[in-house]
Amino acid sequence: MAQNEMTAYYDNGGEQAEKFREIDKFLELTDRFSKQSAFGRLVGTFMHKKAEPSKARVGMILEKDGLDAVYEDLMHCTRIERSDVYIGKRYVFVQGKFMVRISDIKKHYAAEETVGEDKAYFYRVDVEDEAGSDSLDLRSLSVISVQRKLQEEAISQYLG
Repeated sequence: MAQNEMTAYYDNGGEQAEKFREIDKFLELTDRFSKQSAFGRLVGTFMHKKAEPSKARVGMILEKDGLDAVYEDLMHCTRIERSDVYIGKRYVFVQGKFMVRISDIKKHYAAEETVGEDKAYFYRVDVEDEAGSDSLDLRSLSVISVQRKLQEEAISQYLG
């Protein structure tokens, strides 16, 4: 989503601008991708390649599904306890990061990564859509196996 595409929603004014403002604020699009913001420049410098698919995905979803569909799902989604993950009927939103269509999730699972002697756990989704194929971490999981299992179940119940 180019900066001018984001401002186009605002330029239209009225209800459409207010709906986009809520999506923009929730996903932090302007803050993360605006060349005018200091953080946007930092993201652009160090994480450009990783950030671009996220930005492109939001733009493509808005273009294909429409602002109203995304807005309505965001307003009626369910927050996964103690996380930044919100799941609606059509989309998964990760606050301040990205969104994906549930129908574009090809696989969802708990992933384990080893860094030195430490292990980290994540709930991950494999996505295929107009923006390409990607593996995205929805959230970090507890290192305690019982808690990790409960966290996995809290998400997987919504994703099938």
